Amino acid sequence: MVYGSLGARTLCSGLLFLSAKPFMNKNSFEKSRGVPLNVSVIIDGFNVYHFLKKDKSKKWLNYMELSRKILPNYNIKSVKYFTAQSTWNPKKTHRHNIYLRALQDAGVEVIMGKFQQKTKKVILDNKFGNLKVSFFNKTFFGCLHQGFTAEEKQTDVAIGVEMYRAAASDEIDIIALISGDTDFIPAIEAIKQDFPDKKLFVFIPAYPKQYKIPPTLRKLIGASNCRFLKNKIINKCIFPFSYILKDGSILKCPPEWR
Repeated sequence: MVYGSLGARTLCSGLLFLSAKPFMNKNSFEKSRGVPLNVSVIIDGFNVYHFLKKDKSKKWLNYMELSRKILPNYNIKSVKYFTAQSTWNPKKTHRHNIYLRALQDAGVEVIMGKFQQKTKKVILDNKFGNLKVSFFNKTFFGCLHQGFTAEEKQTDVAIGVEMYRAAASDEIDIIALISGDTDFIPAIEAIKQDFPDKKLFVFIPAYPKQYKIPPTLRKLIGASNCRFLKNKIINKCIFPFSYILKDGSILKCPPEWR
């Protein structure tokens, strides 16, 4: 389930805008230590992707820089990007690999899930020239064909586990989740129960006017800790089209994303 009226996590699922103020408050620094609190940033990559694909240049987003922009007074201890790799489109796979290499060079840890293919019956609509998904073993407008869809698997569980591990770590003071998926609410509930001193932020990738933050989430972590990311912040966090890696080599943004 996804926040608001959004549907299941499949290749056809969609999202998002991103809008919010950076977290800047007196709690950003521990009074006893006088140093910034440590934050673990956890990113639901596929959840965010469905907004970014509407503006192709934003696909070249530097999540390390984004984390620093939205949490300027904190120490970014880790940034972990959860995603999955498609195998049925070599060109998309190649572009994705280029992007993941840029993220890793910037200091982002990439954690891979997988896609699971599911066979579905599709009907070729001769009248309108498009495909209609059907679970019925008969044809309405044309011939019955067999196709497939693909669903991202393991990512939600992996993110929930990582959130809990971060909360259990003495090195992490705050968990910041970038996602718009209500499936993580049970993990948040467990963290608040087992580690009540740990703070959580949730940055929601969605249009504020089209999206209502669940009351359960507001109650769990506080309304002020539920934020929409601002588009203008994202625009400041795009990799250069020609990104120089630490080893001196150059990664170029795929032409399809410019």
